[in-house]
Amino acid sequence: MVILVLFALSSIVAEERYSFSFSPLAGVLWGHGDEILYKFQGQDHLVSQLLWDLKPLAYAGFAVDLGPHDPFSNSGFITAGSARIGFPMRTGIMEDRDWQFVDNQNLTNFSSHDAYSQNTILADISAGYSFRLSRFFALKVFGEFSYMHHNWMAEDGYLQYLPTDENGYLDPDAIWYSNIPKVPIYGPGIRYIQNYFILNPGISLLFRASRYIWIEGTARYTPLVFALDRDDHYFTMAQFYGDYNYGHFLDGGGSVNFTPNDWLSLSLFASYRYIGGLRGNNTVHFGGVSGLHHRAGSSFINGYESGAGYSALNMGLSAKIRFAGF
Repeated sequence: MVILVLFALSSIVAEERYSFSFSPLAGVLWGHGDEILYKFQGQDHLVSQLLWDLKPLAYAGFAVDLGPHDPFSNSGFITAGSARIGFPMRTGIMEDRDWQFVDNQNLTNFSSHDAYSQNTILADISAGYSFRLSRFFALKVFGEFSYMHHNWMAEDGYLQYLPTDENGYLDPDAIWYSNIPKVPIYGPGIRYIQNYFILNPGISLLFRASRYIWIEGTARYTPLVFALDRDDHYFTMAQFYGDYNYGHFLDGGGSVNFTPNDWLSLSLFASYRYIGGLRGNNTVHFGGVSGLHHRAGSSFINGYESGAGYSALNMGLSAKIRFAGF
């Protein structure tokens, strides 16, 4: 048995049907993350929405893959993995909106703060099969697991809230308007963390445009999206923990690849990723001192249904270095 395996491997090496590659890469994300509370179960009316900018977020990382050395000449199994780390940086602003009236969707509170990405981790691993269709076309089908971690901090900025009475209740006839006096905020205010776990099938179509240039288009979709998030409000000493099962994950894009020789490819890539429809439970924990409507150290299930979302354009460059004979 061992002899047969060694013979098969030696045949692959001799024919150079498979190759291993390593690809340093860098790029930017342009989009935002969503943090949502819904006013009623199963409906789309919002009670709160926080939009966390990624405009832009720069990252660097690498990818590795194993597959047919020339997918336009041979079919074969494929596997790949990648890891990207976002740079700590200011990524735009965070806008926080509340609609606290029960009988209408009139805005009651608005705030704007500087948004900083503290750390970001994006990782993917996949396996599948590449089919040679002709000298000019190849088709890849694969399954993939993706992990996404985003950690933002909102600092400084201002609040524009409708006033409340001594019991903390809104005047039902009050109307929010853009020239409400702005109350300045200094220092860290809110930290928000999203973690996504995604299982998805994917398909790629490769087209050889010339001897040196080939183009790849890829599409992914799945409802198998699982997420955990955490929101820390420093001024109210409140933490919100959410967990979500199922939603919509859509990712589509492509790359243009220039291959000047047998061991090097330079790629320009772009894709768009959308995650939405995630709903679930939200647990609230209050720490610190007692406030108007809670006690320090108390925890309870939020009466509002919560949700999370994400959408971003991904653009970048990579250099693929091939090691033939694997």
